[in-house]
Amino acid sequence: MLAIRGGAAFDGVSPILVERPLVLIDDGRIVNVQANGAPPAGAELADLGGATLLPGLVDAHVHLVFDASADPVGALEELPDEELLGRMRTAARTCLAAGITTVRDLGDRGYLALRLRDELATDPASGPQILAAGPPVTASRGHCWFLGGEADGVDGVRAAVRARVERGVDVIKVMATGGEMTPGTHSTRRSTGRMSCARPSRRLTGTGCRWRCTPMAYGALSMPSRRASTRSSIARS
Repeated sequence: MLAIRGGAAFDGVSPILVERPLVLIDDGRIVNVQANGAPPAGAELADLGGATLLPGLVDAHVHLVFDASADPVGALEELPDEELLGRMRTAARTCLAAGITTVRDLGDRGYLALRLRDELATDPASGPQILAAGPPVTASRGHCWFLGGEADGVDGVRAAVRARVERGVDVIKVMATGGEMTPGTHSTRRSTGRMSCARPSRRLTGTGCRWRCTPMAYGALSMPSRRASTRSSIARS
């Protein structure tokens, strides 16, 4: 067992900091947080002095395939998959170093985030837990079409969702509007009309329970699309 001592801790439950916390970790999991506690006999103690401890942060909307350059789309297009995957590993390590222990990747190319998710699951110290969507479902030439998720019509979108579920995604991402980084689309205009899925909670997922049980995120950058996603009981991203 590992015992970590700090000067204070925010436990995510109370707004009052825990004074002189002792965090007990057993088999890689936090099992207890005590104030002014004594480490159990035989536990390894790591005393961080006056440091303030807090739970791992969660970033609910990332795209590990993109960099922070002036032209992330152009930079993406120039990279083969293996090189892009290496860059995603670096981005994941940066997240973990900043205290982010879980990220929800809402759009990749070629299901690379799923590959990275499975890789990091075997070595948690290498990066955060990843909840991956795979390529986002979007209308033809819609927002982020270049990631490979174009689908049109009820049948096309339903097939896209089923393909992602079969690949083992953690969440389905649907581009409900255009976006500023995709020429020819507009962030204030809905794109789901071209996909014929005004009520995605039923029409996207089909009739089997295993389809409906996959969480969905709706990329909505305009108020009409946000209202539509709310009516459809889909989380906005």
